[in-house]
Amino acid sequence: MSREKLKEYILNKAEYPFVLRGMIDTWPAAKWTPYTLSDQLPEQEIRFRLGKKSEEDVQWETGCLYENATIPQFIEWSHGKCSHGNPLAPYSTVKYWCYADYKYMVKLFAEKCDILEAIQWETFGFPGRQGDDSTFWLGSQGSYTVCHYDTYGCNLVAQLYGRKQWLLFSPADMKALYPTRIPYEESSVFSEVNIDLPDLCRHPRYKEAVPYRVILEPGDVLFVPRQWWHFVKSLDTTISVNTWIELDCDNESRLHEAMTRLLACTVMSEMSESDSIQKIWLNPTEVATSFSQNMTYIKQVLTCINTDCTTSMTASYQDPEDRSSDVKRQKLDTVRDGLSAAKSCKLTDRIASPVDPTVLHHKYKQSLSNRITLDGRKKEYCSTLDKSVVSPLPGSHSVSDRSPSFIAGESSMCNDYTIVSDQFDKKHIIRIEPDVRQMTADNTWPDVHNQKMEEITDENIINSILHPDVINVICNNLLTSCKIKH
Repeated sequence: MSREKLKEYILNKAEYPFVLRGMIDTWPAAKWTPYTLSDQLPEQEIRFRLGKKSEEDVQWETGCLYENATIPQFIEWSHGKCSHGNPLAPYSTVKYWCYADYKYMVKLFAEKCDILEAIQWETFGFPGRQGDDSTFWLGSQGSYTVCHYDTYGCNLVAQLYGRKQWLLFSPADMKALYPTRIPYEESSVFSEVNIDLPDLCRHPRYKEAVPYRVILEPGDVLFVPRQWWHFVKSLDTTISVNTWIELDCDNESRLHEAMTRLLACTVMSEMSESDSIQKIWLNPTEVATSFSQNMTYIKQVLTCINTDCTTSMTASYQDPEDRSSDVKRQKLDTVRDGLSAAKSCKLTDRIASPVDPTVLHHKYKQSLSNRITLDGRKKEYCSTLDKSVVSPLPGSHSVSDRSPSFIAGESSMCNDYTIVSDQFDKKHIIRIEPDVRQMTADNTWPDVHNQKMEEITDENIINSILHPDVINVICNNLLTSCKIKH
């Protein structure tokens, strides 16, 4: 498959997540380790998020601790040997994990062009897309991202060091994952379920969710389709980078986000700045905007939907702090590229340059032979294969340490996913299968009959108003009343 065809597949055809293996071995970033980055950035401070390893409830970002530290200090802490003045010293590695997540690389490595150029998404058909269009993730064992889906674009994730476990869920599983917009963050819809330790008494519908489980190892690149839920956990010390890719349908998502922002900020405007509830309801990376700003965002998005152009709700304000978690919105912000919010510009124009199809030596054949129906939804699977070829890699391994037998051209079964036997130049594309173990373990779920109704709270009421299904109805009515085709 040529780069151009791979890009076309990612942008317009791929409906399920898959893993690309052996395609970034030539990236300079493939050699990254915490130690090599420490040598290049010995004094660069990064904001780390710290959470407890033993929490039974979801650890929202609003409930985590934050410290600024350097990569050398992070390495010291991860080895349990902190020098004097290390800000991470008060946090035991037994009790806490530490995560530098959502770090916008163009800010973090502003003076290091070689680091930005070490990321080369051109490999997958997106010429010119490098570190300045990517985010950086450095985490200790046990660090994780709360289960959520991204409202904008699709996602390519490159695993450079250590192993990460991904649990992915289809958009069809929204009801089973109990979506919440509290804490509020534009472009992220969170799940109330603690995926590590689900409470079926509180969330009985989670039993119906169909997880797709994959362990990413160094050199793997995961494709996450639009609005697929994901819960991500570091099994070792890990380094990852990702890029969110714009889609033509993002404008309608922006309208949904603009409406959600209007309602959320209007409610929070009734609270005082010192109110502890606002601190809980608003993600640390988010900024509350005024009623007039939010109405302007809605009008801009409606104009752009009507004229097929792009806009961003965040164009009108910038927080003076480094809001690197805001990257999903900033990356989609055409104003950052010097374009007016009302200027017509198709989202795919930025990545439409032609590529020499002979450069990419990978072949992919979509398997349609094995189909089964699960909970009324058709899913496509590859045949389950028998041979196991890999043991888990320790956290010290990077892309260049991969065993040659692991990337050999043969069919194999590894962990929870199947390697497709359609090889070209010893490279693979992997299709991820559902986690049959959870789907068939009905007898492990507790009896949830005769449950008591939970206390009715302000949060429950507001969260119902902000529910994606409610926002969808409001936006459809708005588009209809404005006589805008959708």
